Amino acid sequence: MQFFTKILALCLLVVGVLASAVAPADEVPIAWEVEVRRGEKATLYGTVQEVHAQLLERNPNWDTEVAPALQARDAATTSRVDRRNRDDGFSSRSLIVCGKDPWSNLAAWLDNHIYYLSHINGKPSNRAGGCGRVSCQHSCAVWWCNDNTEELTLGSWSWLSNGLSLLKDSPICMREGSAMVYSELGYRVRIGGADCGKK
Repeated sequence: MQFFTKILALCLLVVGVLASAVAPADEVPIAWEVEVRRGEKATLYGTVQEVHAQLLERNPNWDTEVAPALQARDAATTSRVDRRNRDDGFSSRSLIVCGKDPWSNLAAWLDNHIYYLSHINGKPSNRAGGCGRVSCQHSCAVWWCNDNTEELTLGSWSWLSNGLSLLKDSPICMREGSAMVYSELGYRVRIGGADCGKK
């Protein structure tokens, strides 16, 4: 009986968390620690697209000078297999919930979001209980929600793209046009429809 009560309580908690989309007014800014020039770091806020634009304002040559050096450095220290096996808390058993956010064309834009988030260097931080937009383009947004009671810093941005990659095996989520993937580390990645011009 106690087991059933605990399962019921857990289900009610999950349903409460899933009940609503992230309202723009409820979004928290996500901090990105980025390298503007070799040895010069800055903390910027916004989506990956907004942070990229800010980097280009600070260093117009960022795409040709800094980005290739960062990617080469990352490739030299971490193999592709190691990246996938980092302790991001995602696995084939991760809870995936489809259709709770507004519809978006996941089939068209999921790979784009995975690409952008897996090619960003640095360690992102999110406050306790915070839900922030990390990517948005073509009316399809990605949010990172920290369900922990303390601030959370991920090992890398690829942890979020690893969670999104699990959706490729979910035709139901693709059809529903939105999804959430839960990490065992107490955070989740959401993807769904959004106005990319408003936050």
